[in-house]
Amino acid sequence: MIRRFLNYGELEKRLPVFGTEAFLRSRSSDYGWLGNDEYVVPYIVDRKLIFKRLIFTSEPVQLGRANNSYGPFLDEVIKYIKDSIQVDFIAKPQSNVVLMSYPENSEHAEWGSYRLELDSFRNDDELMEIIHQKHRNVIRKAVKDGVEVKEATSIEEVYCCIRETFERQRELLYPSDKYLRDIKNNLQGQLLLYKAEWQGQLQGVAVVPYNHMGGYYYFGGSCARPHPGSLNLLQYQIIKLLKERGVRLYDFMGARIHVEENSKFEGIQRFKSRFGGKLVQGHTFRMILKPVKHLLFDAAVRAYYKLNRADYQGDLMDQEKSRKLRVG
Repeated sequence: MIRRFLNYGELEKRLPVFGTEAFLRSRSSDYGWLGNDEYVVPYIVDRKLIFKRLIFTSEPVQLGRANNSYGPFLDEVIKYIKDSIQVDFIAKPQSNVVLMSYPENSEHAEWGSYRLELDSFRNDDELMEIIHQKHRNVIRKAVKDGVEVKEATSIEEVYCCIRETFERQRELLYPSDKYLRDIKNNLQGQLLLYKAEWQGQLQGVAVVPYNHMGGYYYFGGSCARPHPGSLNLLQYQIIKLLKERGVRLYDFMGARIHVEENSKFEGIQRFKSRFGGKLVQGHTFRMILKPVKHLLFDAAVRAYYKLNRADYQGDLMDQEKSRKLRVG
């Protein structure tokens, strides 16, 4: 039987950083964990205007002796949400969530993420060996050219870089400076804020929450024309730092399984794929509980984009529907 876990303490050592209370309360005042004796899944409820959507922040985490599939568990969780948590829809989970099963009667799509097991190398030389040759070359060039990777102490600097990157890509749903401050304050020693500089100029930033189970490339940004290799060097140094701190894996936070040629996603995923990680493949989903409210929410987002002279393509499920229509 599904229940809400009221005592986070019993879960603390078993959950990734996105399932911890410190992270969840950064995203929402309405959060929790749903589970039974076999699995638990963390969630937040995001409130915008009159809309409420529930978002899973992690895959189901095994607690006891479970079978090989958590599909029935997810179905029970969905039933519990419908009966006991008042939300308009269950949105696509965070990009790090790659599900091996999806709930019945949900809209779903193939999804993945590049994950690098940090015990797959013992030292810098071995790390360089598993990194793609083109990445190796530009990392070495960046070092030779004097690119520096260091801690970013200014939230305002990180926020501005991320905002400008999103706006340059005509994406308007970027994290607020308040949210970045909240996760920094709440996660404290479990957050890396790092930047790359060349000749005193900011080249890029990375926001990486982590705990012993894994680190996640949560947000990133760059200047319009970063110095060659500066962003590669930034990721390389973060990988090394996470390994030094005993972290098990590094997750690059999401990958589309079907990528259209010459799309912006093709370049992003090529960048992620060349650090030696494995593409873990599975699914993501959404479930609309109140169709009218979901239509109103979608219309509000589209209106916001239109007012800012940007084109909203819908969420991943909408984009996958459009892609399938284009390819027949």
